[in-house]
Amino acid sequence: MSGQRVKFVLARGGEVLLAVVLVLVFFFSFMGLLSLTFPEGTSLTDLMRSGQPVAGLPQPSARRLDLGQPGEIAPGAIALLSGVHREVKDKPSDAITWSDSRPGQKLGDYHSVQTFERSRATIRFSESTEMSLDENSLVVLRKSESLPSENRKRASLIVLGGTLQGRIAVGRGDGTVVEIQAATEAARLRAEASSGNAAQFAVTVNDNHSSTFSVFGGSAQVVSAQGAIVVAPNQSVTVSAGGAFGPVLPLPPAPQPIAPQNGARQLYRSSRTRVQFQWAAPEPAEAYVLTVARDPAFLDQVASEGAAEPAFTLGNLRAGRYYWRVHGVRAGLDGPESPTREFAIIQDRRPPALTVRFPDRIIDREEVVLRGTTVPSAKIFAGGEEAAVDDTGRFTVRLNLKRGVNVVVVEAVDEIGNVSYRSSIINANY
Repeated sequence: MSGQRVKFVLARGGEVLLAVVLVLVFFFSFMGLLSLTFPEGTSLTDLMRSGQPVAGLPQPSARRLDLGQPGEIAPGAIALLSGVHREVKDKPSDAITWSDSRPGQKLGDYHSVQTFERSRATIRFSESTEMSLDENSLVVLRKSESLPSENRKRASLIVLGGTLQGRIAVGRGDGTVVEIQAATEAARLRAEASSGNAAQFAVTVNDNHSSTFSVFGGSAQVVSAQGAIVVAPNQSVTVSAGGAFGPVLPLPPAPQPIAPQNGARQLYRSSRTRVQFQWAAPEPAEAYVLTVARDPAFLDQVASEGAAEPAFTLGNLRAGRYYWRVHGVRAGLDGPESPTREFAIIQDRRPPALTVRFPDRIIDREEVVLRGTTVPSAKIFAGGEEAAVDDTGRFTVRLNLKRGVNVVVVEAVDEIGNVSYRSSIINANY
């Protein structure tokens, strides 16, 4: 009897243990699924806290955004996600999980956008107000507020991490005034309308929770709990997490690109080629950053290289169209970008044109004169010697032949290494 009780207890204990194991397996599987669903970076708690500074505003609506027609900002939306490159995720206010972003997506109140490594995105508020997120950046949009005195609306963009740069229009014809808030309410950036020009800016949230505001064009007002200052073009100021202003520092001026020139075409014959970049700096900088991209918005960047001198050689570029720009760095601050230049790399394996007039196959003299034409940029070689080529591509070659049979070869080599050759067998009986 006692043996049967022991077996019963053991059986029940095994069932309980199995149930516990199954619960644990389910729990860890669920947590693993959550880790895959939510992107790495700023936690959901931090995102929720980002809404604390806007206490008093209406709470986020639970309704979905009207996506409207592609390319336009739908009613009720604040902005348009106009460009997406690589891994970009976003989360509307009424969503639990992050989803992959797509170009043309409408952004509403408390909508979050996050970029990851080597990923970028652009957000457009109007035709003249557009901003770009660098890699590993996170922003949250805030609902527009009406400005009855100006017959416009004000929208805010909270930068929780990384770098945001762009331009803010100041004209009354622009329906939305955009304010940039860095991480907390410690500091904000507003375009200064008195300048009459759009504010071109960059805002970076630093590791110590301070925020750096740089102005490249127009002017902007930076506001904190400790006051407000106007930042002029080519100036930068850092504001601490408590709102204290650092000194206003000058930025290095924008360099002027020299080569490749705008619209340049570079030919090559191998699978990849090297490109030499050169620029002029109005004032020396401590360093320079060269950026090369496949698109004029610089979302699809193929290189971002530092240089100590105003020149850099970039290798391993494939055939295609490219855009490049460069900026200076001083005291750790990035200056304004140079004008953008476009160039193309074209693979060309066509041999250069070559015609040669050879003499008869049997001659009775030692010297022969060969004349021909090729492309003006090619080099001509015959008998181990280089012959001159004039501006029209004509050339003349004089050769001394040995008695008997001679194999005469003329080679044309173009500027990227493609080769053409013509040959003839000449019997010299002299």
